[in-house]
Amino acid sequence: MAVGVIAAVVVFIGWVVVHLLLMHVRPTPRRFQAMSVAALLSFPATPALTWLIWQNADWRAALAGAEHAASAYGMASLLHLLFYFCFVECFYHVERAVTLRMVIELFEEPGHAMQLDALLAHYPVDDMVQRRLEGLQQSGFVHCGGDGRWHLTPKGRFFARAMRVSSAVFNSKPQNERLP
Repeated sequence: MAVGVIAAVVVFIGWVVVHLLLMHVRPTPRRFQAMSVAALLSFPATPALTWLIWQNADWRAALAGAEHAASAYGMASLLHLLFYFCFVECFYHVERAVTLRMVIELFEEPGHAMQLDALLAHYPVDDMVQRRLEGLQQSGFVHCGGDGRWHLTPKGRFFARAMRVSSAVFNSKPQNERLP
């Protein structure tokens, strides 16, 4: 399995570095799609690198011992998928976290301090729900009916079901339920 782990780690680092460099050179508003494409395009490199490592008898003996080749390929493929999920989660946790952005803004201010009015100017909450709904509409999760009511699309219903299951599995709660 060590062969598969090494192959998956090397390919993961490779595609993430290339992806991040491309996002600096040519940013896209469809970042999730770009991450998914990068992960899919890099996937064939995982079994290829596993095969290359497996071909070297010294490496195979040192890393795998009496391991079967199928377990190395299976481990490499599984880790490639899990690393992709981890990267997406970390990326959105950093990019979308308002608290993190506020802390960074405070850090970048002289004396590491800001007035509440200045922070509120950067984070207007009065139209936040409207902006979020428009973003969901652009992504195809919701649409606004003629009656002014917002409706889930089939894609939105699928996502909501998946998130409900995910919340149950991980026993996660919305932020308003976690606050005292």
